[in-house]
Amino acid sequence: MSSFKIISAHQFGPRQWDAFCETSFPGHIEYRFEYFNAIWPSWHLLVDQKTGQPVLPIFFRSWDVGQLFPAMPLFIQKLPLNPQTDLISLVHFLKKRFLRFHFSLTLNTDYKDHFSRRVNLYLDLSPDTDHLCKGFSENLKRNLKKAGGNNLTFSRHQQMEAFIKHYKQGLTQEQWAMSKKAEKSLLRIAELKHSLLIAEVSEGSEVLASAIFLMGKHRIIYLLGSTTSKGREKQAMAWLFWSIIQEERADGRILDFEGGNLPGLFRFFSSFGAIEEYFYTLQYTRKLL
Repeated sequence: MSSFKIISAHQFGPRQWDAFCETSFPGHIEYRFEYFNAIWPSWHLLVDQKTGQPVLPIFFRSWDVGQLFPAMPLFIQKLPLNPQTDLISLVHFLKKRFLRFHFSLTLNTDYKDHFSRRVNLYLDLSPDTDHLCKGFSENLKRNLKKAGGNNLTFSRHQQMEAFIKHYKQGLTQEQWAMSKKAEKSLLRIAELKHSLLIAEVSEGSEVLASAIFLMGKHRIIYLLGSTTSKGREKQAMAWLFWSIIQEERADGRILDFEGGNLPGLFRFFSSFGAIEEYFYTLQYTRKLL
């Protein structure tokens, strides 16, 4: 039976954490210390007291009963769980320690107790363009042909303020008021200039679609996107992803769509011939008397 403790991630140290991730989750730039530090500066680690090894990153949120609980931060789909972790011991510890918790984890087994299965989609960019296009749906091929006749321009930059301005245009004031934490996280992510790509598709001077990607040596992570109503009509987001695929294909990386559970997103990402992979969500709330 394992025993655990929670410490500050800074106490464990960036070098040790990145070495663990590179061994257990090679190529996953979204798990690096600097990225977690950008999306949640005061994050913690659950550590195995016997081995001293990290088990799981912890991101605390406040609950309305005045308690802190572990939850999922913005701009990360699933958290890296040490593959050597005893799941029964982990769940027992979490239930004993917290009134509530919510994780999505890098489990890829059929372990079902306490967990619900979710889907993610990714695309291997190593095949040549002709081979990749064979995996596209007929609907996507028609949409790309339509987009190609719309005089759309693809460009890339690192101006997060411009992306946020475009993103806000698609939200009501109330929706954006609920997304203030998102804006703060995005501005911190913007400091990772060596790993960040903001892509746009425009018609003349009008931006129709924009998206943020985290660029790693082996993996491209889609973080967030925005499309105007005119952009949807002109298939601007399909053109944006197709442009990314063409420009980055030579490096043979993985394009990780970081999503697939919403039906609309699943259809869109699947239309590129994306491959399904599964992870698990663990959610618990103790009943209060």
